[in-house]
Amino acid sequence: MAIVVLENIYKRFSPENTPSETDRDRAVLRNINLTVRDGEFMVFVGPSGCGKSTLLRLIAGLETPTAGKIWIGDRLVNDYPPKNRDVAMVFQNYALYPHIKVYDNLAFGLRRTGQPEKLPQRLAGTIKRSLPFPNSFRNQSSRERSIALRVQQIAEMLQIEPLLDRFPKQLSGGQKQRVALGRAMARNPQVFLMDEPLSNLDARLRTEMRSQIVDLQRQLGTTTIYVTHDQTEAMTMGTRIAVLNGGQIQQIDSPMVLYNSPANRFVAEFIGSSPMNFITVKLSKSGELIHPHFRLSLSQETIANLTNLADQSIVLGVRSEHLTLAEPSPNHLNVRVERVESLGHETLLFARFTHPPEDGLQVRIPAAIDVSLGDKINLAIAHEKVHLFHPQTGDRL
Repeated sequence: MAIVVLENIYKRFSPENTPSETDRDRAVLRNINLTVRDGEFMVFVGPSGCGKSTLLRLIAGLETPTAGKIWIGDRLVNDYPPKNRDVAMVFQNYALYPHIKVYDNLAFGLRRTGQPEKLPQRLAGTIKRSLPFPNSFRNQSSRERSIALRVQQIAEMLQIEPLLDRFPKQLSGGQKQRVALGRAMARNPQVFLMDEPLSNLDARLRTEMRSQIVDLQRQLGTTTIYVTHDQTEAMTMGTRIAVLNGGQIQQIDSPMVLYNSPANRFVAEFIGSSPMNFITVKLSKSGELIHPHFRLSLSQETIANLTNLADQSIVLGVRSEHLTLAEPSPNHLNVRVERVESLGHETLLFARFTHPPEDGLQVRIPAAIDVSLGDKINLAIAHEKVHLFHPQTGDRL
């Protein structure tokens, strides 16, 4: 196991002979500083194009940073080729060798490490090519026996023992994914790198594999960095989550801290099973949030921190589960239901103010409550769950 430290990492794909500040600003990764703790399950999450896979490839050695340092354990690995970094990577497309069986796929990395055993000097040059013996007649070297034992252990752990004699084309998507995981695990590396390994699986199998990967990581205790665009995967798998956007880290913290205390509007909108609702309001001098359809009073502590924003517009954020059906009141939101999605255990409503036109609101209500398309309803906001954001910078106030 090992820690992974990234110091002031920049990555751009523009020509290296024009390292101007303008090029630096266009970098796909900018000023990345991050420490992955020993034995931690760290998740990189963000939308497509945010740089999370590029960052993983930099750690693996498949890309070279334009600037900055990468440490794995106590080694500065910027100049190390991938094979010398002692990391194992699981790719999105599995990358299994199609011409060899599952057993040999699992054993491939083990056979590539260390020095091959040499023939005794007296036999060197005396052995000629001949027809291959059947496996049962072959004399395995001690190294090959240790490889076979390791492969068997991994196969038992991943429950793929019946698959060892099959070719990859004979496997389902989930079976291929387990083989790809097993190939990485067999080498017992310092760090596991996983680049969206579950994105090609169906929803049910993705859930099963998600829990299995977490259990395996806890069992092995190996430092793991996992890349995904799915915030549900990030929330359920990661010890900590690094949220990326536009080539920069927006926030690094545990899942529940990200959910309850997002650093900015982007994190608030990206983290959560449905995006946070945002409403533009005006902050009065008395400390009320004023909207054409409702008023909301703030606590004295919150008001004291917002004195410089009096009579200005700010953004109110509230999650769908923190809106509840209520009686008509000046403090409640009066909206019209535009779509109803029944999820069995709960109902998801999409509603909108009648005027002025704004982004719609998402509301979660118990399945037992009957609401129909076109109904006008009133919603109460849980005051203690309100988030406020700066309208220009998006930072949390």
